[in-house]
Amino acid sequence: MPLQLGRSGEKPENSGDGRAARVRCREDSGREIAGWRIIRHWDINSGSELQLSLERKTYLISTVLAYLMGFQLFSFFLFVYTADHLH
Repeated sequence: MPLQLGRSGEKPENSGDGRAARVRCREDSGREIAGWRIIRHWDINSGSELQLSLERKTYLISTVLAYLMGFQLFSFFLFVYTADHLH
């Protein structure tokens, strides 16, 4: 079933099998940041490939942020130690 364009050249919102959402997500990937894409396309009741991809990205982003926060905490204590030992 080919994906048809509407009057204004936009893709249909729901083609019934989720293909329109996947196509839109792939086309928008260069223009959107990951967080915005996750917010726009998140559907907890869906088991689609797109939803699983969004869940993996969410896990990756939260893991990276957790490591960055740990590094920031370590850097803060190092800063306090250095400032305390300045003469």
